Amino acid sequence: MIQRVQSLYLIVAAVLLAIVPLVTVVAVAGKALAGAASLVEFITIFLYNNRKLQMRLCLAAGLLIIVYFVLLAVGKAFPAWAVVLPLLSLVGCIFAFRAVRADERLVRSADRIR
Repeated sequence: MIQRVQSLYLIVAAVLLAIVPLVTVVAVAGKALAGAASLVEFITIFLYNNRKLQMRLCLAAGLLIIVYFVLLAVGKAFPAWAVVLPLLSLVGCIFAFRAVRADERLVRSADRIR
């Protein structure tokens, strides 16, 4: 559902990471990590019925982005777009995780009332 705020966060994060391999000159492994994280974020959008899996996939995408940063640090190459876009994507992923967690808490509190 695109109406949910976490879906918007994940769309923005996935698009930003999908742009990374196109505009940066980094190693093939870095481009593959950015593409994989983008794909995970895109798939996560459609798992709105399973919030726990959605939270795990947000964490997995965040972990892939962190591995991407480690790969950049080892390669000692920090092109501007190679750092800014994944960082914004990581922030979007964190916001999406928090929104999914808030939804999960809301559903659990509504279940307690019944």
